[in-house]
Amino acid sequence: MRTPIVKGAHDDGRADHPRAAPQGKPRGGQEIFGVNSHIKHVTDGFVADGYLALAPAIFDRAERDFSTGYRLEDIDRGRGSLAWLSGTRIDGLACAVGYDGGAIAEHAQEKPRCPVLLRWGETDQSIPPDHWAKMSAAHSDVPMDVYPAGHGFNGDERGSYHEASAKLARTRTLEFLKQHLG
Repeated sequence: MRTPIVKGAHDDGRADHPRAAPQGKPRGGQEIFGVNSHIKHVTDGFVADGYLALAPAIFDRAERDFSTGYRLEDIDRGRGSLAWLSGTRIDGLACAVGYDGGAIAEHAQEKPRCPVLLRWGETDQSIPPDHWAKMSAAHSDVPMDVYPAGHGFNGDERGSYHEASAKLARTRTLEFLKQHLG
């Protein structure tokens, strides 16, 4: 499906994105690897929980059908902090949830326009504790969770997958979504 998402862009902001909807009335991210099999699985999971879920192919504007694996060079190609920046720069969002946002602290001065939930892995080698401390100091009102895991702990197709942390993060995410989306 191609849908305009950014009016006025050179390509009118059109990008492909899988869209999945639950049966019945819906109640309401993308990660740096594009719309890969893990993101499709996560999207389907939120649909099963009753949410309308989109996985926008935001990288299509730079590289069509962008999807990577989990090697270091793949990570370097797709670094971003989409949930935080969307939550601080886009009006009309009900809420935003970010996992492992590597550049969030660089934008700590930005104020959220909607409720935001952030989470990181305690043993993440690429996002140090001072990153979370900076965000916590700048935004004591933003819930932030640190899990006893590494970077990408939620990615069940990665070696860094940490099942207990992923399950707890998912439970908390669903509670947050229910609070802000119904």
